[in-house]
Amino acid sequence: MVTSKKYHLNSTQEYWLALGEFVHRFSGVEAMLHQQFHKFAKIPHDVANVIKREMKLAELISLIKPLLEIYEFDEKEKTRVSNCLKQLEHLATFRNRVLHRGAILVGKKITTTNIATMKSLDSYEEANFTIKDLRNANADLRKIWFRLLIENRNVQLKQMALESYGNSPWRPWRYKPVQLTNPLRRFRKEPQARPPRKRPSPA
Repeated sequence: MVTSKKYHLNSTQEYWLALGEFVHRFSGVEAMLHQQFHKFAKIPHDVANVIKREMKLAELISLIKPLLEIYEFDEKEKTRVSNCLKQLEHLATFRNRVLHRGAILVGKKITTTNIATMKSLDSYEEANFTIKDLRNANADLRKIWFRLLIENRNVQLKQMALESYGNSPWRPWRYKPVQLTNPLRRFRKEPQARPPRKRPSPA
């Protein structure tokens, strides 16, 4: 992996490096989930391809979750997969904010907002994150890819993966969901109370 210490990258270059890896690893996990769908659905691979076609990630996850219950997967296996899917949903939200809303880099702070689509000051959303958040997300995507890989029934494939990655994929998740804020609310004008209407005095 390229490190900023070795190549003396500035903050902008570090951002592009981390963002590029994030996009690459996320697409790899998405492809892995598509490839493993037939296992969760317990149907032939070609039949699974007809059902899911080119489903978006959120749709695919929404199909897999109930299948874990319907087919009564082993509790340990169910827990492993559910944990992966939950973290993957957090990372998908992060990806949508970074890639689809655009981001502004100032120093090592990155800000993304919905200013292009908000309907009012109340609906404004702002998320602030750092290059470290991207790196943490990349570390978790590597773990998710590995954990989904070993769900494959191929014993030889499992062994190869275990030898390559060791215990690192089982460490706790590093990425923590970035919280949304709305600093524009302080500019909102509160509605002023109307003075009571005076009733005309009787003649």
